[in-house]
Parts: sequence; C-alpha cells; structure tokens
Amino acid sequence: MSAEQSKAFESSPFMVKARQQEQYVSQLTGERDKMRKQTDKDFNPCDEDFTAPKAYDYDKGVNYYTVLGVDEYAPLEEIKKAYKKLSLIYHPDKMASLSKEEQRIC
Repeated sequence: MSAEQSKAFESSPFMVKARQQEQYVSQLTGERDKMRKQTDKDFNPCDEDFTAPKAYDYDKGVNYYTVLGVDEYAPLEEIKKAYKKLSLIYHPDKMASLSKEEQRIC
C-alpha cells in the first residue's frame, strides 16, 4: 500500500468510525474500572491482564456474575465467598449422594 493509499484509508469513513468506537469502548472501560475500584479496594487492573494466556475458554454468552449471584461491581471478597458457596454445592465429592442423572444435570 502506498503512502497516499494508506493516508486515504486512515481518513476513510470506516476508519473514522472504528476510531470513534475504540474511544467509546475505552471510555466505558475506564468508567467501569472506576466504579469497580470504589467497591473493591483490591482491584488494580493493568495492561498485562489483557495479554496473559487464558486459563480457560471464556463464554461471552454467560454472565458469570449472575451465575455467582453477585453484582458486577461486587468486591473481590464477596465474589470469592459466592464462588466458595457454589463450589461446596457442586463439587464432585459433595455430589456423591446424588444419582448419576442428577449429577449430570448439575
């Protein structure tokens, strides 16, 4: 791509819209992080969070806060407490008394 073509592409309506969307997402992310920081003093996001390898596949269709039964801006301690509560219910060792069908559903 020549310099002239590159300049034309950068000023195209597509790229202008893409930059606007990027700025909007950045603004929303900043607002969300600020709200989270108010409720969770241990919350400290950094750029490395976005480049770290994934420990598991993330399902965009699932709201994990709803699964845990907590607010999106809940402090870390509340999230851990909700996770532990559910793990005590659904842990395989705790489900030994259930039938195979009930275990499969859970």
